[in-house]
Amino acid sequence: MNADRNVRVPEALQLIEKALRKRPDNSALLDSRGWASFRLGRLEDAERDLRKALEQTTSAVSLDHLADVLVAKGAREEAAATWRLALEQDNMDDGLRERVGAKLTRQQEAHLP
Repeated sequence: MNADRNVRVPEALQLIEKALRKRPDNSALLDSRGWASFRLGRLEDAERDLRKALEQTTSAVSLDHLADVLVAKGAREEAAATWRLALEQDNMDDGLRERVGAKLTRQQEAHLP
């Protein structure tokens, strides 16, 4: 939760690492570590963990996180495709659907001729 709120992220990352030692293939924990790494500016680590989490389960949240990482890395087209994939997921609540839709719209509007 701290990584999500961008509060005490290094401490959050330590707790996530401890949990991952017990459950190394837990997709939710991999997503959390990826998001914490993103918050700390570790884009390569973030992308690696998020892609590994998505190999296990296609989560709308993980897809949204990955798209944010991709934008930060300058891969805007792949990010837009990832957000579109997130919007196709059944496991997306209305709040996340709205936020992802807004990000996708901003992304598309930013690249209009």
